[in-house]
Amino acid sequence: MSRPIIMKGVILVVSCIALAGISHAQSSFEKAFGIEKKYYLKDCMVKLNFQWPPAMTAFDQERVMEAMHVPIAKAIVSGEFSLFVASTTWERKYIVFYYFDQCEHRRQFVQTLVEKYLVPNIPNFPDYQIEEDVEPGFDGQPPPQCCWLDDP
Repeated sequence: MSRPIIMKGVILVVSCIALAGISHAQSSFEKAFGIEKKYYLKDCMVKLNFQWPPAMTAFDQERVMEAMHVPIAKAIVSGEFSLFVASTTWERKYIVFYYFDQCEHRRQFVQTLVEKYLVPNIPNFPDYQIEEDVEPGFDGQPPPQCCWLDDP
């Protein structure tokens, strides 16, 4: 099996556990990754807003979004960042990153991720804006539950 396929599998498993909200999975996840609940979710969120060029088609936007999987997987396993999960919607307007630890560095983590892993490796990567004052559920999507003080 190729490394990108394995990495997609790892990301999928981590994302499923983080998004599941099942208390047994939560405690197993916390134990497996040594995560201690010490932050509130809103303090661990960063929104990466995309500023797509008007002429860029939805197909081209989707190609850019798909191209992010491998660089993000490489970033996760690099050890440079606190563990995180990311989510987006079908509109491809943004990605929200949810960090589990070192949340006070969340903006810098995303800035480094974009500058070091995404922009150099993805042709036509759009202009972007990083927003760190984001409230959980701002877009109607349920946020992940696993590792924050305000989890049920």
